[in-house]
Amino acid sequence: MPFNVTWDQYAQANITGFYDSFAYYNSVTEDIFGAGLMMSLYVIFMLVFSRWGMKTAFSASSFIMFVLSGILRATGLIGDTFVVFFMVATGVALFFISLPQK
Repeated sequence: MPFNVTWDQYAQANITGFYDSFAYYNSVTEDIFGAGLMMSLYVIFMLVFSRWGMKTAFSASSFIMFVLSGILRATGLIGDTFVVFFMVATGVALFFISLPQK
């Protein structure tokens, strides 16, 4: 039995840009790609902003990820969970930043 699979038998037959690639990777990994990307970027932003202190790193990375997750959610590439998580994380970070310093 010959292995005869053509490209147009897959769900995404025409992958031309970032959106199509992201959607294809998400479908192949069963939506783990978006979750892994969001968690990886959050850790990277935490490390980048950690030179200004943990409060600043937490609030800046949470806010950036909240905006990014909102954009990716608006395009339908990730679910609502990340938007809600980073919205709550941003609120908690802003609360801790507003506390007086000792």
